[in-house]
Amino acid sequence: MDDERKDGSRAADPERGTSAAEAARKYGLTIAEIEDLEGTVSGRSRERTSEQTDERGSTQGEQHKCLKQKIGDLVMDIDILKEAQKPYLPTTPGTSEE
Repeated sequence: MDDERKDGSRAADPERGTSAAEAARKYGLTIAEIEDLEGTVSGRSRERTSEQTDERGSTQGEQHKCLKQKIGDLVMDIDILKEAQKPYLPTTPGTSEE
């Protein structure tokens, strides 16, 4: 929660660093300009995080899609192996086969 002062500026927050008023004075900008910049920077940071790529250049969405495909392939392989081994499994009297 922001601690707003009488002049409209925010009090310094140790986690956020310098207040908007202090930065505005230091760089000759208005508080509104500083806050706009802050919003722009945090928005770009979120975009960059969601589009992070690995060393091969694929995004997290592409990685997720690839992993889902691999899981599907493995499930299919397991089903094929189960069917292929049925003739070789011992049958017990009194049990039904699938």
